[in-house]
Amino acid sequence: MAEPVQNSPPVESLLGSSIAFLKRYPPFDEMDEAALRLLASHLSLAYFPAGAVVLAPQAGVLRQLYIVQRGRVQLQPVAGYHAAGGDVVTLGPGECFSVYALMEKRAVASPYTAAADTFCYLLPGLIFEELLHRSPRFREFSTDYLRSLLRESRRLLQMHGAGAAAEQHAMNRPLADWVKREPVACAVHTPLREALRRMSVARAGSVVVTGEAGQPLGIFTRHDVLDRVTLAGRALTDAIGAVMTPDPACLDAHASAYDAAMLIAARGIRHVPVTDQGRLVGVVTERDLFAAQQVSVRDVNRTIARASDAQGLVQAGRDIHALVRTLFAQGVAAEPLTRLITTLNDALTGQVISLSARQHDLQGIRWCWLAFGSEGRQEQTVSTDQDNGLIFAADAPDETQVKARLLPFAQDVNRLLDRCGFPLCAGEIMAGNPRWCLSEQGWRKQFDHWVRNTDPEALLNSVIFFDFRALAGDAALARELRGFLNGLVKEALNKSPIAL
Repeated sequence: MAEPVQNSPPVESLLGSSIAFLKRYPPFDEMDEAALRLLASHLSLAYFPAGAVVLAPQAGVLRQLYIVQRGRVQLQPVAGYHAAGGDVVTLGPGECFSVYALMEKRAVASPYTAAADTFCYLLPGLIFEELLHRSPRFREFSTDYLRSLLRESRRLLQMHGAGAAAEQHAMNRPLADWVKREPVACAVHTPLREALRRMSVARAGSVVVTGEAGQPLGIFTRHDVLDRVTLAGRALTDAIGAVMTPDPACLDAHASAYDAAMLIAARGIRHVPVTDQGRLVGVVTERDLFAAQQVSVRDVNRTIARASDAQGLVQAGRDIHALVRTLFAQGVAAEPLTRLITTLNDALTGQVISLSARQHDLQGIRWCWLAFGSEGRQEQTVSTDQDNGLIFAADAPDETQVKARLLPFAQDVNRLLDRCGFPLCAGEIMAGNPRWCLSEQGWRKQFDHWVRNTDPEALLNSVIFFDFRALAGDAALARELRGFLNGLVKEALNKSPIAL
């Protein structure tokens, strides 16, 4: 890890002055001495005359944290990002900006301007990342900062979407609230004619097949009639059990409507049986959950699955963003929302990879597409850029040749993902970068280096790369790499538990 430089007496005096200043403001006033000294020893001071632009979107990816030391900095509202007529935000001594952009490695969305002659401390991004891990108080401060921005974003979305605001928190309600009528059910030996009659009388799209204790054993829907009854030449006297889908995906009555939405997205289904202590109490359908939505989860999933070209996938990316904005405005909690984004993004990425793979000669190559960072942790947001890589199997003499065949494919995937709404990674952590298209042995060398080194760059890389998972290709390659990494970490912990 980075260590403070050895300071001469005058420099030490300046360092003490910086620390004394920081201690007057949160979160620095509650940080431990070592973390505070690390922070102060890497600060530089910049001057901005009144009216000067301190930071603007045109500056590109943010690489340092700003702390106002003297003067005032104003955040200017931007149409489409802040509420119309929104107040100018003024930052004074001790206040930081822009934490969110720095953590997401992107440009700021709005300009910051000096409202008076202003001095700002500048903290390099690598030290900011290190402080997130060294100082619990600094990490808590940064997390709270993000939460406040999310709350503000939700408020603004609700202001701009009155229809969505009217349905606020609806998706967080338990499924029991969505069950409006008795479920259509029958026993496993019920003739098809009787099962279809019950569906017709109730005007229901499905019938749930239950056991003696009322537990769901299977489900049969209107969409099953053509393939499983008519075209299959089934007699209406046959038992429903012969044509039902066994072991249907069910949810408990206490689960949220959002859980049902995720299940619909992941499985591509339309009907979710709802149970209470294992007994069927109702059925919630996609139509129930998304009648008020312009774009449904299953519609997005269908668009992804049916996309046969790049334009179809680009449209699917737009649909994902439209759906997420609607759900976010309705008050859906951050955790389930990120899980749904990840579910849909995984499906979209898989199709992008599949489409691109068909356009390249990958015959005979064992490869696996890896997701890193927030994508690897299944914590994606709509603004997440790409963090991915490729692992492949190759003997040392063939490694260069195999890599040369894989790189054009990976670069095509990266470009198409960018068109679909996943921006290219500013740090170039992408499979199309030769640094992150590696053989099994190449990845093992990288992980071994990161585990055995504690400099800031290795620490930052461990945060990004250690959270990896397989998205497409031969998942066994990812599993073997995970086993190798786990072994490295255990070995390092046994040798030096304090250092880690």
